[in-house]
Amino acid sequence: MQTGQKILLIIIVLFLLGGSLVLLGFKLPNQSGLAPVYCTQEAKLCPDGSYVGRTGPNCEFTMCPNAGTSTEQSLKTFTDNSLGISFQYPENPVVKYMDAIDWPPKVQILNQPFTCTEAGSETARAGQTLMSTVNGRTYCVTRESEGAAGSIYIQYAYAFPKNDKTVIFTFTVRYVQCGNYSEPQKTECDNLRQAFNLDNVIDQIAQTFKFIPINQKQNSGITGTVLLGPTCPVMRNPPDPQCADKLYATTLVVTAADGSQVIKQFSSKTDGTFSVSLSAGAYVIQSASTGLPRCASSGTIRVVDNQYSSTTIYCDTGIR
Repeated sequence: MQTGQKILLIIIVLFLLGGSLVLLGFKLPNQSGLAPVYCTQEAKLCPDGSYVGRTGPNCEFTMCPNAGTSTEQSLKTFTDNSLGISFQYPENPVVKYMDAIDWPPKVQILNQPFTCTEAGSETARAGQTLMSTVNGRTYCVTRESEGAAGSIYIQYAYAFPKNDKTVIFTFTVRYVQCGNYSEPQKTECDNLRQAFNLDNVIDQIAQTFKFIPINQKQNSGITGTVLLGPTCPVMRNPPDPQCADKLYATTLVVTAADGSQVIKQFSSKTDGTFSVSLSAGAYVIQSASTGLPRCASSGTIRVVDNQYSSTTIYCDTGIR
């Protein structure tokens, strides 16, 4: 074999050998003597809904558009002086093909230690409650889903401990069904849905949550008396004084007029009287717990600035 043919044969063998090594997963050295880096094909979801991939010798994600701006600038601050709370939240917590309803989250404060009982299913009437760990922190998450007009509505309740109390965030997210779209929107919708992490959004908000001093100068609210009845199984005519409604000491809550948010929890005294300070607005009062006796105000109670509204709360014993 001539010398030129031998050299050509050696080049072909080396080429085939190099190709085999690449196919087998071996990395060939580059001109600098370092092995080339093959990054995984992961994608990172940016706040504006776009994606960036990994690149460079350390396989780091490419910087998101406008990533140089401070995260603080994209957050708003919610403060409720009557509840004595404050937290920061993103104005738009979700991505394309999703809508946040009842946002920012409504807040309920329970004066009791944090507990979580797992039960139910997401499609059940009471929803599904599960313990969840997010970034090393524990949450009790309840989800209740309902379909309507090509969308799925999921009601969320995230409960977490704070200062020996339990804080609950409640809100709803509407998810457009990705199957409603044709390509490429369908794939985009599916990818955004898979990449979106609602737990991280709520965890970010929860870490900014804090209790603040309640405005002590507040000079408005509700005063009244709590009565318990009936106390006898049979009502008589004329009424028996022994069967009259009794003054009742119990624990009650003030909620928004539609009952969607607990504003404050308080207790009536042994003589049935109570006084709770509130800012101007419309409220209802009801039992802090379920079951009997069941207490409730008669309709909406309106509070105006610098005045206390008076009312009577009736508690039904269930005796008939």
